Amino acid sequence: NSFCTLLNDPACIERGATTMGGIKNPEGAKAYLLKHGMHQFFEELANRLLTEQPEDPLAFVEAEVPKMATEWREKKAKADADAAEREKQRKADEDAAAAEKEKEKETAATTSSNADASEKPAEETTTTNDDDADKKKDADAPAADEKPAEKKEEAPKEV
Repeated sequence: NSFCTLLNDPACIERGATTMGGIKNPEGAKAYLLKHGMHQFFEELANRLLTEQPEDPLAFVEAEVPKMATEWREKKAKADADAAEREKQRKADEDAAAAEKEKEKETAATTSSNADASEKPAEETTTTNDDDADKKKDADAPAADEKPAEKKEEAPKEV
């Protein structure tokens, strides 16, 4: 059994301090190790130790722990940088989406204003066209004292 397997064993947790080497709060210990990722570190250390099976396991662990610590710090720094980059990209995407949404609102408002403005001149134009049509009708219509032009032409000519 690895150290982490013991942490996941309910019987181990129930026995408490005697199993965990004097630790009064096994759940708290487990939470601490999980929080800092140490359970994975210890599992990897145990796997390396069991894979190598050196003659002097303590010397191996003594040499291996600093190497692993450096590797883990580098992995953590890279993971943190990647997380920060993802967060930065997410924020930029949110800002771009918000700006696009605001631009769409402004465009919709401008389009609505332009539509309202274009409707008013259209009404005026229609009114103007109606006035022009009335004037044209008035111009085409013969005056009351005038005879229609067609009737003048249709009158028989005497020779």
